Amino acid sequence: MVTRWDGDERGRGVGSADAEVDELDRLRSAMLLPHWVAEDPDLHVLPHVERMCEANGWRILRTDVAAGTLEIDVATAAQSRGELRAAAFVLIGSFAENSTHVVATSPDDSSVEVTVTTGMLEGDGPFEPHGHVVRLSLRAA
Repeated sequence: MVTRWDGDERGRGVGSADAEVDELDRLRSAMLLPHWVAEDPDLHVLPHVERMCEANGWRILRTDVAAGTLEIDVATAAQSRGELRAAAFVLIGSFAENSTHVVATSPDDSSVEVTVTTGMLEGDGPFEPHGHVVRLSLRAA
């Protein structure tokens, strides 16, 4: 048996997540629309991240907008990969909209990189469907 984590005694899961596929497909379909990503993420998203960084004593090292993607590098007080991931989700929570997809990687033990696609889909609320792409790079200070 190939284990999936330390202490795994089953080698397999207990079910599928097929009930969530329709919602994921809705986001995927919106992401493919040519003008779905909203302009000016530094005006619409960055202030939320700045407030959360200030509240937690974290420091923004760099921001940039490239091809509609807001890139933010943050120094945190985190001491482990798990703490860095938790900090990333704190930041994501400050700007996440109704539908959000997150991909996280850990290039090393002192950093985490997260790409977030978040947005409002058709029927989600009073605003026209739109989205944001944010790339967070967090590191231990």
